[in-house]
Amino acid sequence: MAIEVPPQRDPLLVLEAQLNGLLASYGEACWALEVFVGDSIENVVAKKGEALGILQKVRTAPAKLVDDDEGRPRVEHHPDGGISLSLEPTERDALLHLLDSHSRLYDVHPQMLLSMALAHAYALFDALVSDVLFSAFCAKPEHLRSKENITYEDVLAFPSQEALIEALARRKVLKLMYGRLEDQLDHIAKNFRVDVADSEEVDVERLKELRDRRNLIVHNNGRANADYAARHGVAEGETLSRSPEDAKRERELLRNVGTTIAAGVREHFCGAISRPLGTREDSLPAPATGTAEGSASS
Repeated sequence: MAIEVPPQRDPLLVLEAQLNGLLASYGEACWALEVFVGDSIENVVAKKGEALGILQKVRTAPAKLVDDDEGRPRVEHHPDGGISLSLEPTERDALLHLLDSHSRLYDVHPQMLLSMALAHAYALFDALVSDVLFSAFCAKPEHLRSKENITYEDVLAFPSQEALIEALARRKVLKLMYGRLEDQLDHIAKNFRVDVADSEEVDVERLKELRDRRNLIVHNNGRANADYAARHGVAEGETLSRSPEDAKRERELLRNVGTTIAAGVREHFCGAISRPLGTREDSLPAPATGTAEGSASS
């Protein structure tokens, strides 16, 4: 009796579905980040205005005591739920100090938020590039060729050829992602014909600066170290900041470069397939590379 072997799926169709899924999830994550940043900044502005309004009320309140017959502070309850409270001068000063200190916190929140957003945006970018490379290497393992040696013992430790290819792909992705950004872009250009550096819309030096700044945010509390200061003309130890408009343009740059890489790799491998893009079965998630949780930018 003949054994029926299930048909093998075209690896390029699988790759395209995976890349479509990566592009969709990346776009959704970037959009969610933009909504979060916009709503958060609006909330910070509103909260600061509220704190300053209360502070102004206390500052301009009449400085006289109104006590009850037993010498206790009097509280008047109003129909709208508000209250009038009499305070000793020292209590009033203490309250003013607390309100003033609290309202000043809102001055640092926007920049703190923008720094967090850059770190998250670069993490999304790193994860996308890692997953795109991993999917491409698994689908086209000839791109894993190198002069590195692997022993028979290592090869035989894997249960299948697919498992071996995935391990080699994961190793190569890690090596690339923990290397220089220039080497990553050069590898993608040479092997997948997606030359980001040659695009008029992409400032590679700015992209490198974003990576440097992201590392400083994560590892140096957002302050310039000696290397960054020398390369970018700022004082060592200076806290790095951006306006909300500039920060948004930087996140857009990361999103555009990430999308260009993923779409370019898809076109390089799958553009010649007869069926039009976007008409195949639902997108498939790419196998996890294990690199997204690490700090590949470090």
